[in-house]
Amino acid sequence: MDGEMCKICLINPASDINSHFTPAAITRSTYGRRNLEDIYSIDTFQGIIENYKGREHPNAKDIILLGPHVSKKIFCKKCEEDLSKIESFQNELVVEVEKFRKGKYKTRLNERHIKYIEVRIPHNILVLLFYSIIWRQCLQQKLINKDTILNQSNFENLRKIIDFELRRSVLEIKSSKQYECYPKIEIVLSSKISSSGWNNPNSVKTNPELFFVSDFMCLFWQVEEVTQNMKSLTRLPREFQTPINFLEGQSNSRILVMNASDWVNIKALLTTREAKKMLDNQVKVFSKTSNLPMEMARKLLLSKAGQILKTTGGNLYEAINQVLNSNT
Repeated sequence: MDGEMCKICLINPASDINSHFTPAAITRSTYGRRNLEDIYSIDTFQGIIENYKGREHPNAKDIILLGPHVSKKIFCKKCEEDLSKIESFQNELVVEVEKFRKGKYKTRLNERHIKYIEVRIPHNILVLLFYSIIWRQCLQQKLINKDTILNQSNFENLRKIIDFELRRSVLEIKSSKQYECYPKIEIVLSSKISSSGWNNPNSVKTNPELFFVSDFMCLFWQVEEVTQNMKSLTRLPREFQTPINFLEGQSNSRILVMNASDWVNIKALLTTREAKKMLDNQVKVFSKTSNLPMEMARKLLLSKAGQILKTTGGNLYEAINQVLNSNT
């Protein structure tokens, strides 16, 4: 990777340091504390599940590999430093969310009768923080040659916004009216603690695009018009299908609150869709390595995985992964 340029500024050489795709404080509820991480990386296209454990995790492997949540030589030192001034607000964000979880924030209703909480983080800062996170999620997919839900034009436009804004001081960012011209983004929480968090974009291209960021869901509007059949494609409630105009430059930010049942339905649809894709691709791999027709391969693969589950318990897809590994 010698000679790689920074993916944000496209000018300076990328630094040989670990850069997080999502800030560590935000992912703590999903991955665990730094160096104690327990992360599952799922590639539905190749039918592969990998588990990474941090260097201080009690079940860490002897050989410490670079986790899927970080990468080297993607940003230059200057852009890393500029990102850090925005990411310094992540701890405040986590604290504010904890207060909400403990009932210290009362929800209010906006003009469309959507619940929200108001947190003490400048609006523009929160927007820029989540711009950088969803852009990095898409960058992560591009780096492993995966399609991303942002097309190249929108991906590049978001990079330019991030590059421009990171060059400004925090005070300039806070007071800027430029955000009125930027794509709308809404940050959403579940009304109850989610059972598990993800850090990835939705697998279906829509408008707004859905991005999952640990405890948060981001609605990113590339254009004003909502995708037809948005409800059936994502199960996003209809009241969330119109962009909300926040006042740029506000000293506080509004985080929308979604009913827990709607939140669960959105994640269940994505889980079901990706699980089917995962199984289909695992069967293709097994069919090829075992030289069996697809249907016969499916039955044999599920049978062998079932035997593993009876013996060790656990997850069906991990059991299938064991079968595939033993068959190569």
